[in-house]
Amino acid sequence: MDNQLIKLGLTERNGKAVVSSRDIARVFEKEHKHVMRDVRGIIENDPAWGQSNFGHTPYIEPQNGQTYYEYLVTRDGFTLLVMGYTGEKAMQFKKAYIAAFNEMERKLAPRNYKEALLALVAAEEQREVLEAQNKVLQITAAKYEGQTDTVELYKVGEIAEELGTTAVTLNRFLRDCHVQYKPNGSQTWRLYADYIGHNIALPKLVQLENGYEMPMLLWTAKGRDFIFDLAEREMPRWYA
Repeated sequence: MDNQLIKLGLTERNGKAVVSSRDIARVFEKEHKHVMRDVRGIIENDPAWGQSNFGHTPYIEPQNGQTYYEYLVTRDGFTLLVMGYTGEKAMQFKKAYIAAFNEMERKLAPRNYKEALLALVAAEEQREVLEAQNKVLQITAAKYEGQTDTVELYKVGEIAEELGTTAVTLNRFLRDCHVQYKPNGSQTWRLYADYIGHNIALPKLVQLENGYEMPMLLWTAKGRDFIFDLAEREMPRWYA
């Protein structure tokens, strides 16, 4: 079987070898609308599997410039689609298609493996950066471990004003440094586990000017010093 037949219009889409339903119709000597009908039948029978193996894709017909649709078919989709095609010629074509799929996927595998390996290396580097940042923050918190708390508590806005910034910016900075976070659905900041027990902040009900009470994370004197030290060292780097 010549090389042109072995190629069979295979191409790549999202790292997978695929073939057009138009090429399947051409090679197996069927009308494209009938191949499209068969594909739709498979998708209707198992939508999730069908949609992952048959991509409904527009194409422009060169002869009239109009837009039509085809399916881009994976190897698994092709195997199921042509399973019922019979005859000696059909068997030869099926074998040729499967061989061509195998060859293209063999060529794609090293590239995909390289991409996966690079992604793994990037994730590991990010993890190491976060670990290093957490160690620095824990050392900063430990620096104030021996201090005694005072009865005075500070709102983040008061500390932010002393630092010459806003409460929004300071809250975001403490979040980015993995000191505090907001649980899903909550409007109140909470300390990460690494800082609970260090007596730097505690949740309190704060009475607003309108008389309502609102839960808020307030900072102790030790927590205020902790933020000053952290902001002096880290904030210029984070918000340069």
